[in-house]
Amino acid sequence: MSRLRIPRCRLILGLALLAFAAPPGARADWKQFIPTPIDNDVFFEVFSSFERDHYTGLPTPVLWTDPFVRERLSLDSYGFSYDPRFLQYQLSLGVLLKQEDYESSQFDDLGWTYGEGYDYNVRLTVLPEHPYNVDLFAIRVEDQFREQSAIQRDGVSKIYGVSAQYREKPYFAHAGFVDNQVENGDSSSDVQKLNLDGQYFDRFTDGNEIAFNAAYNPSWFTSSADLDGRSHELLAGNLVNLQVARLSSDITYLTTDQSTSSASFDSDQFRWDERLTGYLPWNFRVETLYRYQDDSSRDRDFDSGVSRDFADHGYDVQFDLIHRLFQSLDSRYTLLDDYRASPGAKTSNLSNGLTMSYTKSIPTGRLIVGGNVARADTDSEGAGTDVVNEPHLGIAVPTQVFLLDQRNVDEASIAVFLRSPLAPFELVELIRDEQYVVLAEPTQNTFQIQVFTLPARFAVPGTYDFFVSYTLLAGDFSLRVDTFGSNATVELFDNLVAPYVSYQREESDVLSGDFPGYAIDSTTYTAGLRMTYGPFRLRGEYQDLEWEVSPRDAWRAELQYVDYFNNSISLFGSASYVNTHYREGALAYYPFAYTEDSVSVSGSITKRWNDPRMYLAAGGSFAQIEGLVDSRAFTLNGSWNWSLGLLDFSLGATGYFSESQSAQSIRFAATTSSSTCGSPASSIDMNAVRTRLGLGMALLVASALPGCASS
Repeated sequence: MSRLRIPRCRLILGLALLAFAAPPGARADWKQFIPTPIDNDVFFEVFSSFERDHYTGLPTPVLWTDPFVRERLSLDSYGFSYDPRFLQYQLSLGVLLKQEDYESSQFDDLGWTYGEGYDYNVRLTVLPEHPYNVDLFAIRVEDQFREQSAIQRDGVSKIYGVSAQYREKPYFAHAGFVDNQVENGDSSSDVQKLNLDGQYFDRFTDGNEIAFNAAYNPSWFTSSADLDGRSHELLAGNLVNLQVARLSSDITYLTTDQSTSSASFDSDQFRWDERLTGYLPWNFRVETLYRYQDDSSRDRDFDSGVSRDFADHGYDVQFDLIHRLFQSLDSRYTLLDDYRASPGAKTSNLSNGLTMSYTKSIPTGRLIVGGNVARADTDSEGAGTDVVNEPHLGIAVPTQVFLLDQRNVDEASIAVFLRSPLAPFELVELIRDEQYVVLAEPTQNTFQIQVFTLPARFAVPGTYDFFVSYTLLAGDFSLRVDTFGSNATVELFDNLVAPYVSYQREESDVLSGDFPGYAIDSTTYTAGLRMTYGPFRLRGEYQDLEWEVSPRDAWRAELQYVDYFNNSISLFGSASYVNTHYREGALAYYPFAYTEDSVSVSGSITKRWNDPRMYLAAGGSFAQIEGLVDSRAFTLNGSWNWSLGLLDFSLGATGYFSESQSAQSIRFAATTSSSTCGSPASSIDMNAVRTRLGLGMALLVASALPGCASS
């Protein structure tokens, strides 16, 4: 050890002597690289909350309560080294404390617990104003989360990365690498991602444009929970805009592969889109679309030996001819050829449709009349084609319902996956009838999905991304569907009153073979009234659907208020009520009558003062659904901000409550015969209740300290 120290000490001493022996000007040069702050900020934040969750959907009910307090002190500094055009930096340091008394019926009471942590965020930008520059960043987050309510858990998250970019018209290029490591007690995960992309873009003097882009984004993820996976994303595209014509192309290839010791999931998705728009004389416009897709996925359970494979490849060709006559008549003709194929099955669909809308000024307002007519021919052969990983993004749980994109869906084949918002961002399959329900949507001959609760580690209410795979109905048949409808609206007295009516008729005819579901033969009548008076917007509507499978009628009322006072106060409010009565229909789906009520209310108020500089805001929302699934949720929030010299004060409070309950003793029944499809008669009894309550308050004090730059 001593042999290593002597050369190091001699080297340091030699460098010091060399520095002092250098000319005074040279000795002063290195000081220019000492960081020079431009702005320094100090933040102090206090957050407190109380939450309660009661879930009876398990054999043993789970109840927990969680009072929580967290304090945070952070220092932020922004500045440069040598010159703002050479090196800029951002430095943030923070310390945290928390106090919590989490009590659960599943664990022994530990009383109040205390935690502490620290974090930092360091970012360096080299040559920030140069066409090519480099960003380096290191982030450490050791936040103190609540025990149950937050999606995340206490732990340490470390993110390291580098990003290099070149930007000088017409060329743009970027390369970056990010390593995200998360440690939560005994569990950990690691996500590594590489980003490579480039673009060429040029706009000519005559207004024409041309662009090409490409990207490659591979990622790898592992976790201590026996999860290992990888994904690769390839993107390429181009744009040619000649003003009279516009062509865009996009190619996407995405692969995902994740596995544990007991299960695995992998998928491949390929997309190729071509869009061409042409502007013709006499106000004609042509839009064409070609889309090719090739998707496959496999979900395997090693313990049970069950494997589900989905495969789907096909194409869409769409042609639209659009015309506007003066300012009164708009028309659109659409031709669509859709082809899908899976192993042992294929489905093709050819449809034509015409839509027209006519606007006419009348003495007290204007009249809007429209109509549509369409014919679709569907040919199916084999066991039924698959739909793989159909995306439904930004879905609010538990209040929002989403529809499947395809018709004639085999209900038993539906599989719903949640994209985890936490690293390593894996897909989590949800449990039907415990976490979501499938409901028939007769007007579009498909199904709707309502997710009313999630696995315990995900917060509800919240917004999430879902992916659904399913199979279309099997059989050899040819089906023709004719659709026609009309609508009329009269806007009177400068849109003060606007009554409207519409009629929609859909008929189907089995041309050959044996259609495995129920033929569509439905009629929809709609009548409503819109009113606009100052800041008020009001709408009332009645709709009646006549269909032997699942007839229904619905009442809807909506009210909205938006107003401003003296440029300092703004008010917003909205309320809606929907009552839908499902009458008794055919045996498939739900062979009983029931009513669903949906109520939602939201509002906010803001007030601003210029002297002193102050801002006050408050708002809230309430949503309730009563039907096959009962759920309630409300939120209340408020904030106050005050700027006083170099100090900024901020105080906020949030409260929420959510409760969801699946209907009790719902019996699902289906029979198998020549005219219906499904499984043998069966029943499922559900009685799952989840109640959540939360209150939170945050106080933030920010102090802007002067920078250290000399005048």
